[in-house]
Amino acid sequence: MGNAALLSSVPLFASLDSSQIADIAASSRRETYERMDVIIREGDTDARLFIIASGIVSVYKLWGDKQQRRLRQLGKGDWFGDMAFLTSHRRTATVVAESDSVALLSLGHLDIVEVIRRHPDISIELLRTLAGRMETLEEHLVTTLGGFVPICAGCKRIREEDGTWTRIEEYFSARSEVSFSHGMCPACERKLYPEFFED
Repeated sequence: MGNAALLSSVPLFASLDSSQIADIAASSRRETYERMDVIIREGDTDARLFIIASGIVSVYKLWGDKQQRRLRQLGKGDWFGDMAFLTSHRRTATVVAESDSVALLSLGHLDIVEVIRRHPDISIELLRTLAGRMETLEEHLVTTLGGFVPICAGCKRIREEDGTWTRIEEYFSARSEVSFSHGMCPACERKLYPEFFED
């Protein structure tokens, strides 16, 4: 399948006309990865968008860590990297090739910016896709966590449906893709360790 045909089959670009698709295809690059190759790494600043031409990839949080978790698998026609691509933020997950040969189509941030300048309506389609993903995420969070979370005003533990009380970190980690780190806010530092602060 050629680059233009692949792009036109992807929902992100399916509503664009043939000239817009051809313009984007001309800016795209073919890339190939072998099984277990890391395509993008959590925390990187790379802002490419990837579309899968063939093969399977997996998306991980905390890749290589003992708390590593696989979030999902993606196959032909799926895409990833759109959040960093649209926002220029750091990668929020690691993507690894799962099949023996994975063929991808990549679009660089600057390349697509140039395409958008020539075809401004593409940005509307990209925003619609992003809005759709945000809506799906919101629905997932409401479905997964529920609309009402009973939390202890003292210790901040959360009451489970069976009546037991669970630490807030355990509650959210078991029901979402959230990972926790710990710190201490200035107010608690002053309350717990007043000897280190001058009035």
